[in-house]
Amino acid sequence: MSNASKLRVLCFAGFAAVAASGCISDAAPVSIKADQAVVKIRHQLDEARGRIWVLTRSGVALIELTAPRPIRHVPLPGWTWAGEPYGCLPDIAVGPKGEALVSSDVEPTLWRVDPDTLQVSRHALALDADTDKDIGFSELQYAAGENAYFAVSTFHGSVWRIDASLGRAQKVAQAAAPARVCRSGATPRLALPAGHAYR
Repeated sequence: MSNASKLRVLCFAGFAAVAASGCISDAAPVSIKADQAVVKIRHQLDEARGRIWVLTRSGVALIELTAPRPIRHVPLPGWTWAGEPYGCLPDIAVGPKGEALVSSDVEPTLWRVDPDTLQVSRHALALDADTDKDIGFSELQYAAGENAYFAVSTFHGSVWRIDASLGRAQKVAQAAAPARVCRSGATPRLALPAGHAYR
């Protein structure tokens, strides 16, 4: 069995553990009772580090696949989201250093979870356009070749380039706005406009 296949089996086992036992917190002051069900919104597999970041209704759960550690839950202070039927769900992405970034679908803000300390920092983005609109992001991906994140505000159909310092978001010109289609779980990357590419 290849390493990738083994990791996928461990990934499935990790999700079963989240669903069955809830999250145990040693990284944050909030603890989750062992019998409380955890509802997964989305997840991202960090294959390079053997981790699964699971976005839940109350924050992020970190599952270590290569080490026997308890599942750790990290609350996201001030995190707001609406989800369906008002919009699409927020998203989670893994950055270049293994950090998790979480979006809000109702405001242009990202929450960064440090991969080592699990400390959370909040980053309100300065938008270069559409400041008169409610912009939130329901798709989020890191593009290594661009050293930036790309996000989609599905309600407006706009694509945004977010700098690696997490301070500024620039609206990316596109030929046509994508149709509003909400997705769930970890799915293939969002399609980038011409001139931008994942590398």
